[in-house]
Amino acid sequence: MKKLILLCAFTVAAMAAPAAKADDFQISFDGGSLGYSGLGVFTGNWDATADGYDITSVISGFVVDPGFGFSDITGLSTYAGPDQVLYFPSAPYFDSNGLSFALANGVDINLYDTIAGPFYFDSALQSNPNGDIPEDATFSVLDTSITPEPSSFVLLGSAMLLGAALLMRRPAIL
Repeated sequence: MKKLILLCAFTVAAMAAPAAKADDFQISFDGGSLGYSGLGVFTGNWDATADGYDITSVISGFVVDPGFGFSDITGLSTYAGPDQVLYFPSAPYFDSNGLSFALANGVDINLYDTIAGPFYFDSALQSNPNGDIPEDATFSVLDTSITPEPSSFVLLGSAMLLGAALLMRRPAIL
């Protein structure tokens, strides 16, 4: 009986605990006729205060620019500000500081945008020093995290109930 009560208490505690929400995002951009492009996979944690995802790390990525060539993304930077907030899935856009990251060749990059406007690409060695973005520029965000299906929760719940039933039927061993 003690095991059943312990199992029930653990189940209730697990279900009541707020789940941390971390997601991986694939962010791609293409400067169109300016010739730069890139793709990065970033991890973000949900920040209820900001009502967006706080980008916390880089999984992988690269940038190609006519001014400095090809380079891998090595980590986040504070090039344009300390915070890295992505508002997603509502029309994806960054906070006012954008998303700053460092490249293997030592160049820092910042992607930033406005809610209704185009995105911008900024770096110390960029091929587009005025920040003008052509109309053929694109920016996209894809949530690549694995989300459990509702049937997975049903399966988990059924297994817990079956386990509880087996504990109740099992004779006590002295």
